[in-house]
Amino acid sequence: MRRLRSEFGETVNLGRLDFDRVMYLEVVESEHPLRFFERKGGWDYAHASALDKVMLAFSPPGALAGFLEADRLPALTNRTITDPDALREELQRVHRRGYAFDREESRLLANCVAAPILDLEGFAVAGISISGPNSRFNPIKDKRVPQALMEAARQIAESFAESQKPFPVARLNGPSRIYFG
Repeated sequence: MRRLRSEFGETVNLGRLDFDRVMYLEVVESEHPLRFFERKGGWDYAHASALDKVMLAFSPPGALAGFLEADRLPALTNRTITDPDALREELQRVHRRGYAFDREESRLLANCVAAPILDLEGFAVAGISISGPNSRFNPIKDKRVPQALMEAARQIAESFAESQKPFPVARLNGPSRIYFG
């Protein structure tokens, strides 16, 4: 996470799904005076930010349907996806691409890109993201950002697989521990 912050200069977040929300496990803040960041232990709705969307896109079958049926898609900004069908389409694009964007969907003037940390079955046990003000951070134009993020996510997953340590997670259907070994 520190390497990504050093390379791109923006805040790096690590989070996991916790029922209908995303819990932030770790945050490495940007050193810029103007920055967007979450606090460790904080949460967001699981439909608005890139971190949230990438974990939903790589959730087990059936988890997304239960989430959408719960009708919990509040508008956080005028760009937040609040329609279940539109969110389903966006998550399909995220899954095909392998990473997600947030263009002022969870916070005004903020951009974010996220990649999933996958277990051996290909489901997201966590996600990692980089976020910053749209005045200087545009991960859509700078293709290095999502590529570096996906590589970092792969390395994190491999390090857990090699150590055979559990990655503490809570999925939409309740708490569990995923073992990578």
